[in-house]
Amino acid sequence: MRRRCTCPPDGSRYCPACQALLQRAGFSRMVVRATTLPPPSPLSAPLPPVPLQRADRFRSETERRYGALLTTWQQQGIIQQWWYEPCKGLWLAPRTSYTPDFLVWRVQEGLLEFHEVIGVFVREKDLLKVKLAAVQYPVFRFLLARWKDGAWHWREVPSHNSPL
Repeated sequence: MRRRCTCPPDGSRYCPACQALLQRAGFSRMVVRATTLPPPSPLSAPLPPVPLQRADRFRSETERRYGALLTTWQQQGIIQQWWYEPCKGLWLAPRTSYTPDFLVWRVQEGLLEFHEVIGVFVREKDLLKVKLAAVQYPVFRFLLARWKDGAWHWREVPSHNSPL
């Protein structure tokens, strides 16, 4: 069972347990900062939290553009559902894992596809991970999507050991 700390949240002083932890960590002198907060005024209410949007999670503008394309396909009925980075770290080898960008569920075929969005600069290491994942997980279809010259270009990654 964890012990709850009794230190005040402003950091003005430390409880005996936290002092012992700091000394064990090698801090011989403890810095205590005194903060003076202005008294709350009746007009200053806390702001409501800003809700996160799906676009805020994307790592690049290209992935954001691809998410917009998948949303359009979903509204048109081409795909059933899609997820951004649905699983963290597919195991490929010891100390090697792969996080796919998108998981897409197609309506007609009823199969799941992993879509990897690649940018202008593609590292061979990243392509190798997609190839390894396609070989180790042949029940899924792996696609490379690239935005080039104002249009999307797709290439399927084969699930056997032949080169792309």
